[in-house]
Amino acid sequence: MSMPIFSAPLGLRSEYVINHLSSTFSEEEDVIVLRSPDDPNYYYGNSLALKIPLDSRTPAQWQTRFRELFRSLPDVQHCTLVWVREEPTPENVRDFQRLNFEYDENHILKVHRENFRVPERLNTEPEYRALQTDRDWQQWTALNIAENLDDHREEELRPYLQARIHNYQQLEDKGLGETLGAFQDGRLIGYAGLYHLDGLARFQIVHVIPSAQNRGIARTILTQLTQRLPASVQELVIVADEHYHASALYQSLGFHIAERECSLCWWPGKPHRPDQNSPT
Repeated sequence: MSMPIFSAPLGLRSEYVINHLSSTFSEEEDVIVLRSPDDPNYYYGNSLALKIPLDSRTPAQWQTRFRELFRSLPDVQHCTLVWVREEPTPENVRDFQRLNFEYDENHILKVHRENFRVPERLNTEPEYRALQTDRDWQQWTALNIAENLDDHREEELRPYLQARIHNYQQLEDKGLGETLGAFQDGRLIGYAGLYHLDGLARFQIVHVIPSAQNRGIARTILTQLTQRLPASVQELVIVADEHYHASALYQSLGFHIAERECSLCWWPGKPHRPDQNSPT
């Protein structure tokens, strides 16, 4: 299956790499719509990528537009808007935040494969292998739940993560990538995924447990995943919170910022966070 949205921003195209077996894209005059019918709890897999400025409509108008475009998927109860930041952040982001939308600013980073910088020192202590068994994925699920419980309920996370596993396994069955784990005495201590389509690869969920951080495990996983790619895959994309140290780690491996992507997301039961990101 070839990529139908070459004119879309890089971040969105890389989302298609991950989701093309389970999601659909459609283009409207004002937005690009990403729908994941089998995974209604996938907030960014059911989203609107804006083609017009955020502040051209009020929050209520954007919420109405979202509901219109997802009327066929009644189990989609959230609202997610995504756009590429090319100018100062729209003033009405604060209007969304007052309605308890989560605002995030991400770096979309990319590197051509030949420019990937292999670290001078890799951590060879853990066993590195692809996640394959039910036990492997159970450990992956448990770590993801623990990482996200501050913002989401476990009963919402489990079906979302199960759908993600199913999607990854479908990609793996077609030879389109893998999730690589770092294991110590059989225990999963770190992992990341890398999946590809038409020469473009996208990393997924880079995580190392707190007790194993700052030991070069994340760098080693990313390096091994890159080295295991087919030769035809030349462009790599990874996404990082603009305000978190991971972006600097990725840039040390040769990645550079290709886009700055902003998003607003509201979901049922979202905790109120008065300390959430302020627009920059």
